[in-house]
Amino acid sequence: MRLIGICLVVGAVGCAAQPFVPSNEQRALFNDVVRQAEAAGAVEGSPEAARCLADAKSDFNYAQRIPRYPDRARQLATKAQEEGAEALRLAQQHRREMAALARQGARVEAAADVADVADVADVGTTAATVAAPAEITARADN
Repeated sequence: MRLIGICLVVGAVGCAAQPFVPSNEQRALFNDVVRQAEAAGAVEGSPEAARCLADAKSDFNYAQRIPRYPDRARQLATKAQEEGAEALRLAQQHRREMAALARQGARVEAAADVADVADVADVGTTAATVAAPAEITARADN
């Protein structure tokens, strides 16, 4: 009899646990991180950032759909927030790396243009140098 009473009390306490419902603030923070990550290029940029963002969205949505395990749902929502922040960080890092590569490529092109101009100037100087001894010889003959 006592065992049945204990089971009923434990069952009632287990059922009394409130299902996880993210607060408006938590939902807004998550959506803000997702928007920032998408704006930073997480979807089309780094594959790792895209994966983190997809995982974050999936985890946050799933956290709202497991009412029997509110503690697990809270953990998933927290994990989703962290994954969203990681996706944002990776997307921003990818963007910085691409900008650095673009700057480096522009420097290489500029250096190549300068080298081409120097080669053309060297050809003109060489032609003048070659022509000068011939002129000197022609003047000496006169």
